[in-house]
Amino acid sequence: MSLLTLAARCRRWRLSAALLVLLSPLAAWATALQPGHAGHWTAPERDGEGWVLELLDADTALLYWFTYDESGNQRWLTAVGELRADDEGEYLAFPELVVTRGARFGAAFDPDDVIREAVGSGWLRFQDCERATFGFQAYGQTLSIPLSRLAHLMGSACERPHGMTGRPSAAHAGLSGSWYDPLRSGEGYALQWINPEQAIVTWYTYDTAGRQYWLIGEGRFDGQGRIVAQVHATRGGRFGAAFDPDRVERFFWGSVALEIDCEGGPAVYASDLPGFGDGLIELQRLTANHRVGCPWQAPTLAELYTLELDELDSAVSALPGAVASGSLASLGDSGAIWTTTSGPGGTGQRAVTLQSGASQWQTLGSIGHAGRLWVAAQGEVLVSTWAASDGSTVPVRWSGDAWSPIDPGLGEQARVTGVSSDGEVVLLQSRPESPGTELAWRWRADTGALELPMQEHSSQRVTALFAGIDDGPVIGLVDPVRPPGASTTRRALLWTGPMQSPETLWGPPVFAGQPWPWMLLEPAACAGDCSVVFGNATMWTQPSPPALNFEPWYRLADGRSAFLGRLATEDPRIRYRINGAALDGSIVAGWTGVPPGFSFGVEGLAGQDDWAWDGFVWTQHIGMVSLRALLDGAGLALDGWRDAEVAAVSPNGLRLLISGNRQGPGAPGVMTQGLAVLTLVPRDGTQPLR
Repeated sequence: MSLLTLAARCRRWRLSAALLVLLSPLAAWATALQPGHAGHWTAPERDGEGWVLELLDADTALLYWFTYDESGNQRWLTAVGELRADDEGEYLAFPELVVTRGARFGAAFDPDDVIREAVGSGWLRFQDCERATFGFQAYGQTLSIPLSRLAHLMGSACERPHGMTGRPSAAHAGLSGSWYDPLRSGEGYALQWINPEQAIVTWYTYDTAGRQYWLIGEGRFDGQGRIVAQVHATRGGRFGAAFDPDRVERFFWGSVALEIDCEGGPAVYASDLPGFGDGLIELQRLTANHRVGCPWQAPTLAELYTLELDELDSAVSALPGAVASGSLASLGDSGAIWTTTSGPGGTGQRAVTLQSGASQWQTLGSIGHAGRLWVAAQGEVLVSTWAASDGSTVPVRWSGDAWSPIDPGLGEQARVTGVSSDGEVVLLQSRPESPGTELAWRWRADTGALELPMQEHSSQRVTALFAGIDDGPVIGLVDPVRPPGASTTRRALLWTGPMQSPETLWGPPVFAGQPWPWMLLEPAACAGDCSVVFGNATMWTQPSPPALNFEPWYRLADGRSAFLGRLATEDPRIRYRINGAALDGSIVAGWTGVPPGFSFGVEGLAGQDDWAWDGFVWTQHIGMVSLRALLDGAGLALDGWRDAEVAAVSPNGLRLLISGNRQGPGAPGVMTQGLAVLTLVPRDGTQPLR
């Protein structure tokens, strides 16, 4: 987003000494208000006006409203709000909207000239993390304005307290907040870092005639510790119902440089416009954002959640057959599990479920020997592939009491490869007559099967793995058929529409220029709308001697991509594989391969003489952590387990399914398969907003 666009859509702030009076203790209310509601908000139909919100504590907020007066001059209003509740739910109430006037810009500024006036009241109600409604009564008008998110505040999460994938935070996130000079009470700066490289700087002050004036610009570090912003001003808008975005004019004002630490520092400004000139203001902190310390430090998962571990002692022993390796299909938000087991005598496969709180598995019928069970819509939709005795395969769907065939018209070798989160889209693969060729399809009940196009079909296997809802994107891969001994590259693919040729998910900036001549890329999980894709990469690295690396990665809808990183070790032998992710893409989990003699400092893995398996959990804020270390730190050690991995993640990200090998009861040295559910309970008692 350009600076001019930001200037047009964010109307920033002027803090006054009146706020010091207003920042008094307010009544506490139980709240779903989250620190991540802080940030910049705009009205889509009112380009040139904006709102900035700071969360001061769990139920107190500071609001800046940047707008205009009735004559087209800039106006900024400030207010301190308290959390209240009514029949419609919780909202922020601002009893007084305050405006100021009278002071002069620069050296002529005198705090005794500042006149403060309460001109009305307002309220702010959030629909979710991205939408809100602002209402006010002021200057003889009453109006409600729909708002949408313009910029998030770095280090302050709304959707998840542990951050969202693709929104990294840095220590200087703690510099966000309001700043002022106590000797110049009545004006100030607002600084909000929206990502590690970009901040929004707003200066709320006055012009040479004593009218309110505000400036906004994009700030970045200049390499010398200063936050430098080229700032703009606006004019021409009108207050309230008379606002017309076409009347807003934007113009360049000059530069502002902030050299501040957690306590304060100088602000240096310069302008070529008449009456402004240059100068220096010594700033101190006035406000900080709730839960964003300075310097900001990422919380641990155990600081954010209480961990509860439930080992399912009878889960596997109650089954007539063993749970197929790698077949743990899904974990519901309630803790329900769906998987497949081998049938009696090891023949065929059966779908089974263990509902939350139940002690016995429920069999959902035989599905032959055809592979994975796919689960969607919290278990309301189950799809798989029926393997007939003649070798043909048929896509099937569970109807509640029996498996019913899906007839996509693709011949006798069609099979299910994926399903959308709502269960409406089923992904299929077929084998035409051409040897070595497999085609990918997207099936809906209303459209039938639509082939996912490729530039060519010869000598390649195309597999669709994850689907967005409705006509959303599809994620898959292509594995070119190659002669024995020849090198190849498996590519992850993105179809942006049902009939669009795919794009490769491999590309700049993260992966470009890396000296990896051979690699395999496989998508492993997808957010509900596939706006975030997670995958696994297997590659040969160049250092001598070459080593086989296993690296998990993610890719965002805007094309940005990155590796998840590694555990606290540089040992290149550690292998990583993603098994699942939350529906919103906020949490990812899977397994790590641990070589002989390596323990991560976890007692349960120390001294093993063969490869062992540990799980991992990853979020944007905490990075990658060992499952064993996480459990040990919470006093939840998996006693008797040799191996453990996170096999699945619930859609809401608050439950993890753990699978592994554990000591059998009453049978020393005999290992059996174990299952456990790890529940993450938010410590503040609130559930993430959707």
